[in-house]
Amino acid sequence: MDNDKNKGSFGISSDRRLRESLHAFFLSLRRTARVRQGAKYCMLAAISIACSWFALFLLDRFWETPSTARGFLSVLGWSGAVWAGYGLSVLILRLSGDSGWLARRMRQAYRAKGERMLGIIEISRERETDDSAFSPRIFEAAQERMENELHSVDHNKIFPRRMLMWPTLSLLFLAFLCAAAFWAYPGLSLNAWERWIRPWDSTERATLTLFSLPPENRFHLLEGESSVLRIPLSKESGFAPKFAVLDSPHEEPFMLRTKSNGG
Repeated sequence: MDNDKNKGSFGISSDRRLRESLHAFFLSLRRTARVRQGAKYCMLAAISIACSWFALFLLDRFWETPSTARGFLSVLGWSGAVWAGYGLSVLILRLSGDSGWLARRMRQAYRAKGERMLGIIEISRERETDDSAFSPRIFEAAQERMENELHSVDHNKIFPRRMLMWPTLSLLFLAFLCAAAFWAYPGLSLNAWERWIRPWDSTERATLTLFSLPPENRFHLLEGESSVLRIPLSKESGFAPKFAVLDSPHEEPFMLRTKSNGG
């Protein structure tokens, strides 16, 4: 009689599948993991790209950034985004669907409960190679005890919201800087984007200083005499330097440069 009563109370069966309540718990925990961990990886990818572009935007304001440096920044930004994308794909396709991984994450927050849950998962995965080594009564009792403890398990403790705090703040700060750059200097920002997206192209650096040169872009000077050239600024110039110098780097045609090179 006692044996029949125990069998009825534990619902013993010969298979090792998880109970519906435990299965529902893992489904809910998987959704939490995908949403929060997925948001974290997406923000890290955006941070990597935004930080790389903004670094080039700042460098271009002080000097002509060489193609090697632009390529390094571009590769660095895309590498971070690819790493984050890989982490996101692993999370969605493999980790979040693995009850063992979820149980181990649970163990980090709830040591004892996580150990018991991990033990249940490991038993449920074992193949019945030796029936005498498996006790359905113990397995069902462990699941029943775990069911009674699930009400005290908080998903927010296993995957806390604070994991998103620093990525969120960093992304908001970078988004503000990038938006401010595009709003204040749309031409320079687009130029920096073109130089970042195609670092090895010969895209010239845009500056704030724009000169109003003669149509033929030539000056006629008397040989052997000093001359003062007065070159007006364009109405679209965003910077007004007090003086400029003629420069001819690497035997190229003369170029007008200001001390700050026009920002």
